[in-house]
Amino acid sequence: MRSNPSMSRLHRRDAFTLLELCIAIGIVAVLAVMTFSIAKQMAQKSANVRCISNLRTVGNVVLQYAQDHNNDLIPWLTYVGPNQGSHWLYWLWESEYLPRESYDNLKNGVMTCPARGVAGSYDAYKMHYGMNAFPGFDNQITVGSPFHKLTKVQRPSRTFLLADANNLFYISPSVPQSYIYPHDEHANAVFMDGHVETIGKPILPPTESESWPWY
Repeated sequence: MRSNPSMSRLHRRDAFTLLELCIAIGIVAVLAVMTFSIAKQMAQKSANVRCISNLRTVGNVVLQYAQDHNNDLIPWLTYVGPNQGSHWLYWLWESEYLPRESYDNLKNGVMTCPARGVAGSYDAYKMHYGMNAFPGFDNQITVGSPFHKLTKVQRPSRTFLLADANNLFYISPSVPQSYIYPHDEHANAVFMDGHVETIGKPILPPTESESWPWY
């Protein structure tokens, strides 16, 4: 019996050649890479948005404390009573401006940056926002010295209050490793007037002509 030439040609047209198969696999691979890249960008953007929200929340609580206490800014670390040896977050806990239990081992608590991927806890190095402690704007309370007044901050819209940090204690230009850039070489910071900015690397120490963003 003779084969049908038209049927053979049809079968050949329906079959994938090796080249066509390689092209199809290549297209799938490119689409997979593009999808992964887009998903990664979306996750980074989401983490950045949540970090900004966290910083704004905590910053507003610090500013609210000052408004309720004769414009006294909480010191980043206290050297005299009643809270001797306490960091600024402890003041907020003890005065019930923030519920302490809400941060214990809470991965997405307001003191943790989602981009860091480390769960929050009472451990100072697992909380990710530090307070401005530059010597020109020093919140340390020593014996006999008053609290720093919020009203004495000359450039509230240009001065750090809190920012992405290696621990909850402080950020300072004299200690560059105290602040970090977890958002694609950027850091988030809330300023003394309550607004939040995303700042590119590097954050520089103040100079004679520019004090931003330290005091």
